[in-house]
Amino acid sequence: MKSKANFSPNPFANAHTKEEKENVWNLLKSKAVRLSREEAEKLLKEAIRLQKAEK
Repeated sequence: MKSKANFSPNPFANAHTKEEKENVWNLLKSKAVRLSREEAEKLLKEAIRLQKAEK
C-alpha cells in the first residue's frame, strides 16, 4: 500500500504561508549549526536557491 505523503527534496514545497516558510528556514539554519562549516554553507546556499525559486 502506497503512502499518501509525498516527500519532496525541496523543504519549502509544503510551506505555503510566510510563517510556514519562516519556520522551514529557521529549521534549516538550526540544523546547519550542528554540521561542519562546509556542509552548513552548502545547505544554506541550497535553501537560499530554493527560496528564490519560490518567488
